[in-house]
Amino acid sequence: MNCKSCIINLLFIVVFCLIGAAILVFAVAVIFQERAAFQNLGKSRTMGHIYHHQLEKVMPEYWSPDQLGMTYKNLTVLSPDDRGEDSRIRKLHGWFVYHEGISDKIPTIVYFHENDYYPPARLYTIQQYWDSQDKYNVIMVDYKGYGLSEGFTSEEGVLIDSEAIFEHVLSMEEIDQDQIYLLGCSMGGFPSINVATKYQEKIKGFILQNTLVNVEHLVSTKYPPISPILPYILRINLENGSKMKNLTLPMMFIVSVDDGNTPSEGMYKLYHEANNVVYKKLYDVDTRDHFFPYFVNPEEYSKKVSHFIQNCSSEKIQKYHKEVYQELHQEQSQTSTKSTSSASDTASKDENEAKEDL
Repeated sequence: MNCKSCIINLLFIVVFCLIGAAILVFAVAVIFQERAAFQNLGKSRTMGHIYHHQLEKVMPEYWSPDQLGMTYKNLTVLSPDDRGEDSRIRKLHGWFVYHEGISDKIPTIVYFHENDYYPPARLYTIQQYWDSQDKYNVIMVDYKGYGLSEGFTSEEGVLIDSEAIFEHVLSMEEIDQDQIYLLGCSMGGFPSINVATKYQEKIKGFILQNTLVNVEHLVSTKYPPISPILPYILRINLENGSKMKNLTLPMMFIVSVDDGNTPSEGMYKLYHEANNVVYKKLYDVDTRDHFFPYFVNPEEYSKKVSHFIQNCSSEKIQKYHKEVYQELHQEQSQTSTKSTSSASDTASKDENEAKEDL
């Protein structure tokens, strides 16, 4: 009897410990979710688990643009930790990879890079654009905590960084300010979409590659059984989907059809929700590769991008873009005015009723 009681007590202890461990893991996952989500693999120069199968293709390792024959300058961008007046200012490190003698005459691609940061991998993306037949400058600046940038970022921090980066781009005399394009890859879609919504009248075209609708959509697509609890445990969401309707600028969507990292359903959803853009192009790449779709057929990839950029340059599309942007902006302003007026009327009515009660 005593032996049986001991076994039962032991089982209770084991179950209690397992439940406690599960609760602890859950709590840590929720509390430190943001810190875990923004990974920087670059400072330790380790590949990381996500890259082991892709980076076999891009060896040897390169750590600066000149090692791949590209001309570049280091950039320093100042970005606050938050939007408060007394926020600490951090230095972000980046590269301006350019073509000597013609940098102010050719398009410039502002590249918002992926989350799992590994400089050699990013350099090959830069080279794919820089070394294309039509020639492009490429600007890439690391978010806080990535590469050589100071501090540590967050969901809001990435947005703050993206705006600081683009403001710096707008101050650069070395480039043609009328030929600025955005490139947002994977998690980089989040900051690039933020920039596109705020500065789209200054952007000629936007290339979006293998990004997500939001974290909840991504996780529920990959792991359907846990969908019901996601609203209770997610502290970050990287919302992109709801912003698409506000975009009017020309867009290109590059999709790895069998993406092994971020399901392609998200990209197709974003493509269909971008129903106000004046010109959009979908480019499906038959690969599972999330980070390097251009490796499948670099020449075709370059041609597709060049064709998109050439079309963005047409006077017809640019004129149409201005008209649609102004129309949408006017509609949003009117809606905002009506909402403010309605709220004001409601407040006034409530105040009058309160006075009558007195």
